[in-house]
Amino acid sequence: TGVYEQALSALDRCLALKKQGYVEPGSLAASYDEKAQSLAGLGRFQEALAWIEMAECEVNRLAKSGHTPSQEEAWIYRVSRARLLLQCGKSSEAEALLEEASSHIHPRRRTIYDMFIDESLHELKHGRQVSSTGQYQLDWRWVERYREIAAFNSLWWLAPSGPFTDDEACEWNMLVRQGTLNDETRLSRLEAIVTQAREREVTAAFAKKREPRFCYPVIPIDDVEARLAALADLEGEIDRDEPNALVRHFYHDTIVEQRAFLRMIQATSQGDGQIFWACNQQLHPQPTVDEMQYALSRAGAVIQHGLGHQTSEVRELAHCVQSLLQERLLTPDTLLRNEAAFPVPTGTIAQSAPMRETNFHVFAPHIVQRFFEAALHNADYDGWSVSLDATAQSARIEQGLRQLILPASASFTVEQVRNYLAHELGGHVARAVAGEHSPLGLLGIGTKNNLATEEGLALYLEQQAAALQGTFYDESRQPLEAYLAALWPEFVPQKMRSICAATGW
Repeated sequence: TGVYEQALSALDRCLALKKQGYVEPGSLAASYDEKAQSLAGLGRFQEALAWIEMAECEVNRLAKSGHTPSQEEAWIYRVSRARLLLQCGKSSEAEALLEEASSHIHPRRRTIYDMFIDESLHELKHGRQVSSTGQYQLDWRWVERYREIAAFNSLWWLAPSGPFTDDEACEWNMLVRQGTLNDETRLSRLEAIVTQAREREVTAAFAKKREPRFCYPVIPIDDVEARLAALADLEGEIDRDEPNALVRHFYHDTIVEQRAFLRMIQATSQGDGQIFWACNQQLHPQPTVDEMQYALSRAGAVIQHGLGHQTSEVRELAHCVQSLLQERLLTPDTLLRNEAAFPVPTGTIAQSAPMRETNFHVFAPHIVQRFFEAALHNADYDGWSVSLDATAQSARIEQGLRQLILPASASFTVEQVRNYLAHELGGHVARAVAGEHSPLGLLGIGTKNNLATEEGLALYLEQQAAALQGTFYDESRQPLEAYLAALWPEFVPQKMRSICAATGW
């Protein structure tokens, strides 16, 4: 970067002199070209393309005036433009220009520009050969290596468990070592052990009014550390060998984020709260006061509504959640402030019973799994699969694995399937597949901070689908559940969902 900055400074001084008349015919276009290449080295491609266009205009002007050297050299600037277009990911346009220019380069310039053309065409050919999509991508050298590092089931690794009984520990160790069971069967049993141990611990913690004592037996610490080492190697190679400044930038930021996430998982396994907190802060900056108030006021509105419900079970649930939240860190005024901003939608309560009758039919998880497998196949989303996870609370995708993960612990209503279809398949998966076929393959796995953007877009699709169907969409429910999940991962979100479902919220 420093070399290109120095070159730009020198070129600006050179151009200033040439524009004052200290110039030989034809040399101004050459300086424009050199400035374009320096800007490209810094990743400033739009500016670079503008300067190469100025170079072409200048050389064409001189050629039309009868300047013989400019007539001979006009095509070399097309080669320069083609090389810039290739760095911008416009491979087809670049290839056409290179092939057209190859037979027009003047013999005096043929040696070096034939080399430029051959290098660029070889880059195109090799990039297409190694690409999983068969098309040239700017990051063809790195994308599959990074995918291997990023391909893991993060939330399964982080599934909290309570202490195992002796029998559970014995079975767990046997399943982890055993190679005779197929992976799906073994995984299902491991999930069941984690789930029952966690539920037992949550029940005990709530009864004794103490914090749950979770452990994380799923985390494969050797695998995590191997991925961290592979990330460091990849980062070093990209910094050293990647010619495109923007590719270096995107991968650097993504690797920094992925490293923080893996170190957070490592700290979880090792019980290192300080490193976990530091990495979590790096990934998720603290919310603002307004953001906190938004989620809490919504919680207050739901609880208030539940406290006034005609069913004693719902009132008890609402009181239980209210007491727990106030006991942990809230006062009643803070919790219930601004609940008027979230009124119950007109007709929601009255319609809740008919809606439940309409959605009476429910589907077993394996049926829904087959439905989404068929949907992926029909959409030509090759390489994507669907799995069931007994520890999952809701559907999600793992972009590195190309996997849609569904909760295996409950049946699905038609409305839930419809929402998952819009949110997960129409949102996350569709955009991941589009990223895989884009000029930057990393977009199919995820760049820095992409999760928040992706979730916002998917929620928007979900909202639009609800509007088309004429159903109510609770746009504040997601931030509410995210906050409460952080507050008490198991108990609070489940109880809040129960209140919402029972009251038709």
